[in-house]
Amino acid sequence: MIQHIKTKNFKGFSIDEPVHPKTIYVGKNKSGKSSRSHAIALTILGYIPFAAKTNKKASDILNDFGVGDTMTVAIVCNDVEFERHYSRDKKGSVSQRLRVDKKKVSPTDYAVALSNAGAPRIVDVPDFMLMSDQKKIDTLFSLFPPGADLKNLDSKIDRAKTLVNDLQASERTMTGTIQRLTASKSEIEMPAGSLPEIRSEMDKLTKQILDARESLKLIEIDEAKETARAEQKTSSQAEFEKVMKMNTVVFVPGESKQDQEKPRHTREEVEAMVDFVRQDLTPTNYISRTEIVAASIQTIIDTMSDAGCEACAAMLVAKMELRKFKGGDK
Repeated sequence: MIQHIKTKNFKGFSIDEPVHPKTIYVGKNKSGKSSRSHAIALTILGYIPFAAKTNKKASDILNDFGVGDTMTVAIVCNDVEFERHYSRDKKGSVSQRLRVDKKKVSPTDYAVALSNAGAPRIVDVPDFMLMSDQKKIDTLFSLFPPGADLKNLDSKIDRAKTLVNDLQASERTMTGTIQRLTASKSEIEMPAGSLPEIRSEMDKLTKQILDARESLKLIEIDEAKETARAEQKTSSQAEFEKVMKMNTVVFVPGESKQDQEKPRHTREEVEAMVDFVRQDLTPTNYISRTEIVAASIQTIIDTMSDAGCEACAAMLVAKMELRKFKGGDK
């Protein structure tokens, strides 16, 4: 931004030379390196912050850095010339005159013009290195202000800090998880043998489990069948006892022998009772239980015969059913 530098009677140098971007001054001691940087600083700030003498009074500046009763320092920044001229009158009073493009201005207008011309800034590198981290950040921002809104930039910085904190917390969580998994892995006892041997053993155990499940199913089926047979047997026995009871002649005191010898059931009732005994028999069980049913019918016939019911309808039906069983008629 600074394009030119001019001095007159400043530390014994009168300079009028251009300044190129990224200019570095090198040379022997007292060749004017510091004088040029001091002249730029004095033109911009009105004092020299990194000089041995840093008084801001015009009289002290002229006495410390000038030669004679007048001294001038000036720079051209972005095609605008800024000048500070110091002079001592006959009474010894020192005054300072500020000019922008050869026009006299007030200190306020001078500062505004500098800002409009790009607000040039300077920094002392040795002094910068002694600053704290926060002060360095502030100085760099003042030297190279961002082109965005600083408030928005602060908000982005806060969000970035929050993101960093979240990432650090996530890292700590993952580290703890990895440590627990590593500890658990060390506690696992691997079975002896190679991987094929372990797989073969696992296949054997799997087959044994499947066989055990199949055997359990067969046992459950057998138990269900036994339970069904027992329930069927109990039901048939109960019905048989019911038939026996219904066909037994009971002699009641006070009744005539003719009334007592009357059959207690009709032919239809006896047939219904016999059919009930036979209706739940499966083909396989029917053959094995034929003798039991025949014996039951024979018992009914014997009981009716003892009761004197030789010629009643129930006796006839019972004998007919008995012939069917003994003849193998199903």
